[in-house]
Amino acid sequence: MTGRKQEKDKVRLPKEARTQQIILAAADAIREKGAREMTLDDVAKRVGITRAGVINCVGSKDGLLALVIEKYHDEQGAVLQYLNQFEPGGERADERPSLPEFCWVAVHENDENPELLMLFHMLSAEVSAQDSPGQQYFSQRRNVESYVARNVEWDMPDGVDGYDMFLLAMATMYGTEHFWLNGLLEGKLADYWTRAEKVLFPLPLWEGRV
Repeated sequence: MTGRKQEKDKVRLPKEARTQQIILAAADAIREKGAREMTLDDVAKRVGITRAGVINCVGSKDGLLALVIEKYHDEQGAVLQYLNQFEPGGERADERPSLPEFCWVAVHENDENPELLMLFHMLSAEVSAQDSPGQQYFSQRRNVESYVARNVEWDMPDGVDGYDMFLLAMATMYGTEHFWLNGLLEGKLADYWTRAEKVLFPLPLWEGRV
């Protein structure tokens, strides 16, 4: 009896800690089989709890997908880590961030996580629907992107507007990702970004910044 009680106590976690476990397990499942094939039963098995336990923490599969995107696309995102280098106290605090460099950080991260990128685009396409699982997340993301566009002091060539250039680069990035994810572009995302970069950041104007 005592042994069973100890085993039960061992796996009993606060809801927040359990939710983080579930998010990690869901991300692994998405990488292995894709967001559409990932099930709450599968996630529950990976965590070692019941399906009801998963639902108690995340509400639904849609809710879980939104949590995965929030954690992996932002909290652990390489682009956020890149920009943090230029904050006071950062490794490159005496420099200004490079927009071409910023874009390449995003490209490499997305090349390594195509299923998470697909999930991001899938939720983004559904965000206009009422009660979309990503509605709150994408609303917040728009605010963040607007802040970055208007406030980050990019290392720009003379005469190039940082705000306009950022929006153009992001529009090109999202479009390239869309075609790549839908199989219209073969190979790696980086292969096509190399071509896009030559148009967005032509030499010699961007010499030393690309």
